[in-house]
Amino acid sequence: MAKIYYDRDADLKVFKNRKIAIIGYGSQGHAQAQNLRDSGVDVIVAELEGTANYKLAVKQGFKPMSAAKAAKDADVIQILAQDNLQAELYKTEIKTNLKKGKTLVFSHGFNILYNSIALAAGGRDLNDDELHYCHTHTVYQSIAHICRDDAESERRALEFFRSNIDFRDFIPYLKMEPHVTETLERLKERGISRAISTNRTTSMRHIMERYGLWQYFDIVVTAAHQVLPGSDGAGSREILQAKSKPDPEGVEKILKALNVRRETTLYIGDSEIDMGTARSSGVRFVAYKNSALEADLSIDDHLALLECLSNV
Repeated sequence: MAKIYYDRDADLKVFKNRKIAIIGYGSQGHAQAQNLRDSGVDVIVAELEGTANYKLAVKQGFKPMSAAKAAKDADVIQILAQDNLQAELYKTEIKTNLKKGKTLVFSHGFNILYNSIALAAGGRDLNDDELHYCHTHTVYQSIAHICRDDAESERRALEFFRSNIDFRDFIPYLKMEPHVTETLERLKERGISRAISTNRTTSMRHIMERYGLWQYFDIVVTAAHQVLPGSDGAGSREILQAKSKPDPEGVEKILKALNVRRETTLYIGDSEIDMGTARSSGVRFVAYKNSALEADLSIDDHLALLECLSNV
């Protein structure tokens, strides 16, 4: 299991006379950049000019620059860009600016996790399409996709995953999206049912417990999986299983368990898989931070959902 560090373990003196670059000013980037700045650390930010996140960084007092310049100027380079962009970003803007004595940090282990599995199976680094696929599918589907048409590589990857990977090691690094719990609490106060439909499997119970999410949800449905000893025990709350998304089975179980009508149900998600799940289930779809999806409503903040419901 991973060792978890807390505030008392940190010594800000190590950052004295050192500059930290936050590469990507998204949901994690803006929080880390401001927390470090508020703690007296010298922080610079890299973001694409003209984007909403670039404008947000400016509004919050930063002077965004290119990733290449930030990597060149900084002593510590913190990667917080979208996972599917990280490989190309590293190759084109960061790699050549790494020098002896600099530190490269990844705040999200997704690329590292799946590339480790792929390389252990005798493969190569994942491409953007594969990373995007892994974002939205179960781990077993992802391994099958990475090793497609190569049964021996898939066997080695599965063996490596089962023997070496414990998702609980990665859970401490997950970051809550802004205003999630506030929105859930206000929905609860209004008597609106709340549920989770996810392609996660054994890790979901540990996420619910670590981040205190049980109090906010009436039901949780994960992708079907074998319950292994010590990985997904019964606990105090039941987790239902269903076919992986976009199959409608998970939503159907939620509708039945909560005794709610599909015409009064909203499905909130950020991927094509989520959109497909809503469509196959016959419920309305709300796209979160992904305006490219075909949706009944698009939002960039969970609190916007409250305003939407007030107008219904």
